Amino acid sequence: MPTFTPIGGWMAFQHLDHGHPLDHAFTLAYKMTDDPAEMWSGRFVRFKDKDQKALYGAAKVLKPAMTGLFASLKLNVARTVILPALSSTEKLADPNRHVPRLATAVGKELGCAVNMTAVSKDPHPSLHKVPAAERIATLEKANYTAQAIDADIVVVLDDFITQGATLGITARQLKAANPKLTVLGVALGKTERRAYWADRGIALSNQHVPADWDGLWAQGEAFYDNKVKTGS
Repeated sequence: MPTFTPIGGWMAFQHLDHGHPLDHAFTLAYKMTDDPAEMWSGRFVRFKDKDQKALYGAAKVLKPAMTGLFASLKLNVARTVILPALSSTEKLADPNRHVPRLATAVGKELGCAVNMTAVSKDPHPSLHKVPAAERIATLEKANYTAQAIDADIVVVLDDFITQGATLGITARQLKAANPKLTVLGVALGKTERRAYWADRGIALSNQHVPADWDGLWAQGEAFYDNKVKTGS
């Protein structure tokens, strides 16, 4: 479903195909899998491929963007926890992986707690290699579990949202352990195929993305090239 409500520059999705336990989901832009030449889609592809420059670009954007999102939603930072979504190979979040590193950077910027251990699971096949109809069953077999967490709101941070299956099962388990919890999903991109929607008369576009976010991503990558990569 490509339609969204703009909130503070973000794309806000009230409903995802498999994300029904989520209270809301937010992404920066579309990741158009059949158009990697599109600027934001290309950046997201590089992030998925573990490009270090893309990690710095993403962090440079997410820190102020999430500060603005928290302000727009009037979230109580003191009662909000950021939790990285688990990759297919993880049992617990690996703090050296891109998404947990983003969660740590954003949490530090916001003064918000980050929890790497509240959700655990068994490793499972990558959902990209599993037929869409079998993805929920694959996640069910992974034995997701969640612990009690001292918060009113948990923000589950992921790299990309397709149908919302991973965020959905994470939210379900968090709410099972914490019945009064609000769970929000936040990701860099919403994965879609441009051609699929074009055939249905809908032209996907990332023109909604604030111009300064483009500049921030570029600044983050430049910082990596000039400071981190060179060690200066």
